[in-house]
Amino acid sequence: MPLEACHARGNVGSGFQGDGDLTNGKNDETMETLVENLRLNLLGGFEVHIAGELTPLAKKARALLAYLALADARPQSRTKTASLLWADSSESQSRASLRQALMQIRRALGARADDVLRTDSESIHLIRDRMRVDVIDFESLATTEDPTSVRGAMERYRGDFLDGFHIDSPPFEHWLVGERERLRALAIQCLMRLIDTFQQARENDRAIVATNRLLSLDPLREDVHRTLMSLYRSQGRTSLALKQYRRCRDALQHELGISTEPQTDALFRDILRGRRTASDSPRQRRASDLSHFVHTLRAGFPLERRKANSDSVPTAA
Repeated sequence: MPLEACHARGNVGSGFQGDGDLTNGKNDETMETLVENLRLNLLGGFEVHIAGELTPLAKKARALLAYLALADARPQSRTKTASLLWADSSESQSRASLRQALMQIRRALGARADDVLRTDSESIHLIRDRMRVDVIDFESLATTEDPTSVRGAMERYRGDFLDGFHIDSPPFEHWLVGERERLRALAIQCLMRLIDTFQQARENDRAIVATNRLLSLDPLREDVHRTLMSLYRSQGRTSLALKQYRRCRDALQHELGISTEPQTDALFRDILRGRRTASDSPRQRRASDLSHFVHTLRAGFPLERRKANSDSVPTAA
């Protein structure tokens, strides 16, 4: 799906402040410029850019804008939205707080406010096709079959949804955690597809990058640890493969109190045997024999002979 299409979700209902034709007489080129001039980044934190400038907003206004950006592309109830963000306040207080947050958003949007935000006495509607939202772009690209689009999705996934963001309202926190987990799961699916694509193309360096990134999102995926161990082994990087096993073992023990699976242990032993076999080359054997010979000389004669010649043969220092 083209990115331009992923923002066009439904029509604007009548009765809203600033309502009218979606284009308001603007041509396609002008609309594209307007979209690009208003960017909302919610992956990895919160940023709203207006005409290239980072625009500050109060915490509850940020929460409101993020919720409206991900809500169904329909007008949202003022009462429901207010209770989501101000759960401990009365209905009248929460609706008053909602009005204040909307005023802050309108002030930040400036001349763009009526293009993007439609309100009436009962509802709020954020027109998502009038702005660029990274989450919408990410989801659109992530759900395609094209590997290039999936890679584009992961370029947009800069971190968890609203990473590090919290407000003191349990209903909003519940919604936030659900969206965060949903989007992280989608990112993991994308990375699994990319790992498979890279392995089939024998692009192991890229597969290793994708595998490490997946483990940063879910460090308890033992199957992914095994994949990374195998990738390192395929490149002859056995020390990293063995180190990855230890990381996997320690993570599972620390977080879950469980041991690694037999399949993981078998892969570890196989890699260890392979390293020992590879190190058993003729040159390395000669070096090992020389080392053993030197060690014997430094240690002195064999025990029986040392006893027989204790007066004439000095012991090693």
